[in-house]
Amino acid sequence: MLEIYINAKQLSKRKPRVAACSFILAEQPRNLRDLIRVLVINSVNDYNRRVRNQNAAKPISADDLESLSRIGKIGFGIPYGSREADPAEAVETAIQGYDDGLFRFFIGDREVESLDAPLMLQEGDTITIIRLTMLTGGYFW
Repeated sequence: MLEIYINAKQLSKRKPRVAACSFILAEQPRNLRDLIRVLVINSVNDYNRRVRNQNAAKPISADDLESLSRIGKIGFGIPYGSREADPAEAVETAIQGYDDGLFRFFIGDREVESLDAPLMLQEGDTITIIRLTMLTGGYFW
């Protein structure tokens, strides 16, 4: 077992924009491809669990309501479709997204630049995933 931290955005302005969330790995990933696979499968399993339990909404606290009302949308964390995600397809999409340069991975302040280079995570390492977005409004030829 290996505990690492994944930096994730927070919605509230009172909290830091980026906060580390604990993540337990059952085994050491050999490379970035393995790490992406583990992270995506975990996220897909969480999503699919919410799909199966659609009627299990939790009440929103006053703090949550205040924070969410400032962004103009209140969601309940319930996927309203009934279709579960396919873990293998999601992993393939994530790998393709990395290959296409849509996001980058950093361990500490060092960028991981190859999907297949050896990766040695240490207990307590912090991983930051930066999603790059395309600007819209213009045509490039």
